[in-house]
Amino acid sequence: MEGASHRVIGNGNGVIDDIDGVSDPDRCITEVIKRYPDANGAMMFPNSGSCFARFDITGYMPNNHATTCKFIGETCKVTLWSKDGCEGKSFEISDDSIEGKKNPFKWNRNWGAYSLRVGAGCVRVKVWDDDDGSWGAHPQNKFYPYNDGKCENLPHDLDDDVKALTLYSKAVIS
Repeated sequence: MEGASHRVIGNGNGVIDDIDGVSDPDRCITEVIKRYPDANGAMMFPNSGSCFARFDITGYMPNNHATTCKFIGETCKVTLWSKDGCEGKSFEISDDSIEGKKNPFKWNRNWGAYSLRVGAGCVRVKVWDDDDGSWGAHPQNKFYPYNDGKCENLPHDLDDDVKALTLYSKAVIS
């Protein structure tokens, strides 16, 4: 199975979804990535030809009848800008986590983010609102999918009010 960082004999723990009619290990990985970009692995039972998308893999259970691959991620890069239209000062953040990892900001808070550009290595990015729900305010968290590198202006509720990003990388097929 190509395109995976770890290949082990056994079941990967986490949530699964069945993909019917796929018996080839390489095709199993390709189909999982194509149909479920948020999956972080594929599991196959070679004797029966069963293929499964795996989500939230954190470990493996020995099993001589199954092979599990945990995917590696492409580098997902997001650039935030201090003005609409992706202009002004910029701040870049990147990660290669398929599962998504919340990245709090460590920049000078003298300027806020007003626009962003999601890089090609990303499936999507979650922008976390600084409003925590106290004072009757509601967080306006929003997801942005990769959109051919298009600049996205943040809505009024998020501009100058972003506290973190969660980056979701695309799985790599080698």
